[in-house]
Amino acid sequence: MPAALPQDASELPTDAPGFCALYRKASWDIDKKEQAVQAALVSCPEAVAPLRGLISRDLQTLIPAHDRQYAQAASNLIRKRLRTINGREVVAIQQQVHALRADPALTKEQIQQVGDPAIAKLEATLLPTLEEVLASSESLATKRDALMRLGALWEKTAPTPTDISFEDRIVSREQEVTIQGLPMPPMALKVLRDNANVARSLQHDEATCIATLNRYRVLLGLMPCAIDLRLCVAARDHSADMERLDFFSHTSTIPGKESFGDRAKLKGTTANAENIYKSSAADGPAANHAWFVSPGHHRNMLGEYSRVGVGKSGAYYTQMLGR
Repeated sequence: MPAALPQDASELPTDAPGFCALYRKASWDIDKKEQAVQAALVSCPEAVAPLRGLISRDLQTLIPAHDRQYAQAASNLIRKRLRTINGREVVAIQQQVHALRADPALTKEQIQQVGDPAIAKLEATLLPTLEEVLASSESLATKRDALMRLGALWEKTAPTPTDISFEDRIVSREQEVTIQGLPMPPMALKVLRDNANVARSLQHDEATCIATLNRYRVLLGLMPCAIDLRLCVAARDHSADMERLDFFSHTSTIPGKESFGDRAKLKGTTANAENIYKSSAADGPAANHAWFVSPGHHRNMLGEYSRVGVGKSGAYYTQMLGR
């Protein structure tokens, strides 16, 4: 049985080892973990950093377990949906979007009128929402609540405010594993799973921008693009150059970096297309959507490419695509 937190403040530990021991004794009782951390935040600042280390260790166990359980619950719901939906209607919606790219006079308004509703319809038809997934499994909902509470403790013990909330990070992971539950060729599933691991080394906005691109592609029946970290470095470098030199263009004035092909070559890879975007308020998915409704960018992001890299610096996003 987990040890109870002392009710008398005089019985609380007075040093970091004592608070860490109190946290450990709480086992998986989140209430007691919260009490121990809150008491340390008030009375023992030197305990905060080691407690954060213990919380991080717990999260390293809980997050992968949550990924697996959430993926299974989402996959079960998707399989149920697929037994009831009209596959021909899904294909017809996909073809509406594919037809847009073939129109040489394509406009932003056409994409907004056809493409946006099509993606929304495909998502509503094929993918369960967070609420639906949690409602399908009481165990999952209970464990997710404990995970979120532990994540809140991780945020409270951070030396500086975190740039991305813990909940946003978990929701991104949940969206990743949900899209993996759709029917697709084994190679496509491998790309998505490999991407999930590679993306951990990227900025959050870069990773979610790529995940959103592949979400669109998979919903439309296209192969997802594999993350090419060399393209990510080249893209981030171009975004940094645009920010530093205050320009916004596919053509750089820096010798050796004039074209996106030059920039990719400098990083040891190749590129066949590039999208750029600037907005101080946009996150990764918002940048991806801005490209989706822009005709030239739309053709690029849904084109016959197999590799992708996204790099962000300040308000600047660069997306590079390669075959």
